[in-house]
Amino acid sequence: MKLNELLSLDLASTDGSHQQLLQRATRVLDHLPEATPGSQITLAFGGNREAFAASLLATWAKGHGAAIVENDLRDRIMPVLDRPPVAMLLHDTGSGRKLQVPRLLADADLPKANVPMPELTASPLLTVHVQTEDGLQHWCSWHAEQLRDAIVAFGETLANNEHAAPTRNQAPGLISSLFANTLLPMQQGIDLASHTAIDAAGLPIAGVPDTTSAHQQTIDAMLANDGITDAAVTCTEDGRVLTALAGPRANELAGETPNALAWNDIPRDPNGQVLAPEIFLAFGLGRSGNEVSKELNWQYGPIEPTQASMRCHVPTNYVFCEGHFTNYPVLAGGAQLHELVLPCLRQLCDALPQLERLDSVKFLARVTPGDVIDVVVRTADDRQLVTFEVRKANEDVRCTSGRLHFATTLADFAERSQDA
Repeated sequence: MKLNELLSLDLASTDGSHQQLLQRATRVLDHLPEATPGSQITLAFGGNREAFAASLLATWAKGHGAAIVENDLRDRIMPVLDRPPVAMLLHDTGSGRKLQVPRLLADADLPKANVPMPELTASPLLTVHVQTEDGLQHWCSWHAEQLRDAIVAFGETLANNEHAAPTRNQAPGLISSLFANTLLPMQQGIDLASHTAIDAAGLPIAGVPDTTSAHQQTIDAMLANDGITDAAVTCTEDGRVLTALAGPRANELAGETPNALAWNDIPRDPNGQVLAPEIFLAFGLGRSGNEVSKELNWQYGPIEPTQASMRCHVPTNYVFCEGHFTNYPVLAGGAQLHELVLPCLRQLCDALPQLERLDSVKFLARVTPGDVIDVVVRTADDRQLVTFEVRKANEDVRCTSGRLHFATTLADFAERSQDA
């Protein structure tokens, strides 16, 4: 199947809007790398549908598969961008990362349309990181023929639906919007500039898990209560259903409902989808709905009056490693100070004076889940200055160092038993 057999494209068309779409795709195409077996281009757009459509055409014309992000939030972009097949990012976000497509298209006059119409051999041709109504995320993929059939079936469903309403607030990568407002119009030869975007959320799409009915019943039941203005559900890794409620009676109803919490405003992304990581964190879980550990078990090392060391093992599910970098857990610098260095000093000194300032801090290597960490502290002659080092004991690598200045003098480090 060729590109112009999947979508209605014609280089010879005299329609101005159609030509402009192909010209934009030509401009993007010139900046894409050559395709390799299985290669993909990630598309992450918050609202520029014309730039999104041009990027999609260019991606397929170059021979790549397209990996679509449902919005332009970093938490959703990184899991897609970090996949090994991804060769490049096309986006309309405010970050300085290449390639920001609207900026590229605005830089100069558009070239003559020259978009090849190759056989669509990329496998898969389209991958979308979809979030369903339960807050879980799924990789949904289609080959060329599967995608054509899915678009056609979706068009038939949409034609028989009386409830789809116009919308202006959905990102073009949102799965329902992708089919309703980009793929279907382009397959039918409809000009995107004149197409009125519709909200097709909840309509079935071949290849996408359908969780609407079960969870929508829960949400509808909650919204039927007086004083509840918003409700959402998310599911943990082990299948536990968590409920978020908002409204004047949210606290009351949450107290009567298992695994429910009240919110002033339920956190949602620009598409209206619940921000599941924020819900999980509020329930004391990790950003993926996983159980987390909040405790460190310490052992004392050698202790002298002005120098001491303590050792701990960072749990693989340590809560303070959550969320600093998406899909790449590390212990942030502030967390190292508050969870490693200061707790060690408190145990060594019993009472700790007020901390006045921190200086000469260097971050030299990452502290990650599973590391065995040594914290080494030394006091200066005036007993108000403490230098510290955070080291990986199993690799003898210095991760962090710095100096702490206290308002008054510290007591001598006292001898302790082996376990803190």
